[in-house]
Amino acid sequence: MKQRIVVVGLGWACVPFLQNIDLDQYDVCVVSLSDEFVYTPLLAQNVLHRRKLTMNVKEINKYVSFVSDEIVNVDFDKRQIIAKTGATHNYDILVLCHGAEINTFNIRGI
Repeated sequence: MKQRIVVVGLGWACVPFLQNIDLDQYDVCVVSLSDEFVYTPLLAQNVLHRRKLTMNVKEINKYVSFVSDEIVNVDFDKRQIIAKTGATHNYDILVLCHGAEINTFNIRGI
């Protein structure tokens, strides 16, 4: 039986993880509010080149499942994450890829 991996978020760590995970051994579910990863280093270049800055989770790995939800708590004893909707998601392995809050140094308009 496959172990269930629940990935919280689509931050930077998520992309290489999802691209390289062995899906013969693991059942992977991504839980995030958005189903897209934003590749921010191309923001400045995008003014001139109009490149696509996002990757949908299915573009990263079409075999993982995705749930749009916000996580409000983790019950480590029960191995569950609890979502804002009240749904619970059981896991064998929990991977946190939720990213971080961007620090713009209080510059207006950024």
